[in-house]
Amino acid sequence: GTFDGNGFTISGMYVNKPAFERAGFIGTLGGTETSDSGFVRKLGIVNSYVVGSEQVGGIVGRENRGKIVLVFNRGTYVKGKYAGGIVGYQTNKGTVIAAYNTGTIVSPTDRAAGITGYKADEAGYIYRCYNVGFIIAPSSGVAAGISTKNSSTDSFYATQEDRELKVNGATEKTRSFMQSSSFVSTLNGLANGETWARSDSKND
Repeated sequence: GTFDGNGFTISGMYVNKPAFERAGFIGTLGGTETSDSGFVRKLGIVNSYVVGSEQVGGIVGRENRGKIVLVFNRGTYVKGKYAGGIVGYQTNKGTVIAAYNTGTIVSPTDRAAGITGYKADEAGYIYRCYNVGFIIAPSSGVAAGISTKNSSTDSFYATQEDRELKVNGATEKTRSFMQSSSFVSTLNGLANGETWARSDSKND
């Protein structure tokens, strides 16, 4: 089915299930067949708290053949093995398009990233996403700006002073550049229908 947020946000969501797999606003999106696909769009999760054991995301814990478009995690704390600002674990051709994260993403034992904590070999695509959120993981090899495994396209992440983040096809930018109108112009130059704009109140 489809969950259309219609441009609204959900704030104050509290998920504290440290023994629970696939935690998020939606635990599992889509099945393993094309007919089981799910669709999430135009939704923001704001100033919330999501903790699970593994496959933990601000929007979706595990994304199978679903599609996630025009969503964001703003200021939400996400923690677990395979933790992502948008998706914890992406597989079975699941796709994320035009998303951003400003929340803190933590993995005590494994991988953490701004958009997708773990992008499996059979996963789909990550297009036109960015991360300025802080990433905490056991070592630099399992912390990434966008995804800790496999590449993204036309995606960007802010530098992090305490550790080097894995690139995996994304482009590293300074925080000052990502605050500027030049970054908005960069995103709009790559856009496919979505429109990006700058607002001082959104992500500092």
